[in-house]
Amino acid sequence: MTQLYLIRHASGGPLTELGVRQAERLRDRLAATGEIRADVLISSTMLRASQTAQIVAPALGLTAGTPMVLDDEIVERHAGDPAELARRWPDGGGPNWVVDPHAAPVPGSESPSAFTRRVSRALARITAEHAGKTVVIVCHGGVIGSATLYFAGLDTAAACYARMFPLPEHLPLLGRPWLLGFRAIEYTSITHWRRDAGGGGLPVWELERFNDALHLRDLDSDQRLNWSALRPTMPRAGAT
Repeated sequence: MTQLYLIRHASGGPLTELGVRQAERLRDRLAATGEIRADVLISSTMLRASQTAQIVAPALGLTAGTPMVLDDEIVERHAGDPAELARRWPDGGGPNWVVDPHAAPVPGSESPSAFTRRVSRALARITAEHAGKTVVIVCHGGVIGSATLYFAGLDTAAACYARMFPLPEHLPLLGRPWLLGFRAIEYTSITHWRRDAGGGGLPVWELERFNDALHLRDLDSDQRLNWSALRPTMPRAGAT
């Protein structure tokens, strides 16, 4: 069984004071519940992700001396040069990705389809490299949304950034009078995928949790959630 936890970074870049508190709340939750016992910790190379990973790492049960791995294939979508974006899209808009998700806003930026291909390639590599282990990836909202397409087997037919955009060549297959949207991925939220043996000779990737940020509910309150009391009922890596 392979357990994959995708954690969105905290607020800021570098982290703001609020972002540090968000990451600390996640760390305190995980330390109290023991719900994630990781073999591997991987972080996007973007500062906001690596700072979040460093704060959370002590609560993951990693073996002493296990290094955090930095991976530049799980960074957020490359948006391109801000000045060129402002020149080319002065109203703050961009290409119509409903019509063409292959379109990049400016040279050097990524289209949703290119972004989804990169994320899918990274997830295929990471899950093959660490098969049978519990892997924590600290990354970005766009990565988490694209991962949903990848594990659903839709990454070659659609692209994701904030929404799922059918690729023009697959529009008859995926065409609907609506778009699939991904609710804003919360800072420091947990999304949990599990790869199991399945049946019929094919493994099954199951979505256990999506966008779980319960630890932020008491962020601005004097009343703290009692995570220790929840410990016996929290899902744990490897639980059936």
